[in-house]
Amino acid sequence: MNEAHILIDDLDSKLQEKAESLSLASVTHVLDNWRQLLAEKYKEPLPWWLDGTLERLWDKVRRENEAPWVPDVVFKAIQKKHRELEQSK
Repeated sequence: MNEAHILIDDLDSKLQEKAESLSLASVTHVLDNWRQLLAEKYKEPLPWWLDGTLERLWDKVRRENEAPWVPDVVFKAIQKKHRELEQSK
């Protein structure tokens, strides 16, 4: 069991290093879906990737208009979709 925790912690650290890239998921429904699918015992506290961190990072990237890991045409399409989603709320 201890070895599993070490591996999970290592994976989590690696994911946190890529959090800015992972923030792209916030323009989809995947994070909301994962929040809804979490068993009650895992909802408090939420894991960092479901606690709003990725959404805040995406907003930062969007504000700064810097997304070197996303081709420009894709980034603009994502921005457009994000605006549409925001307006539909």
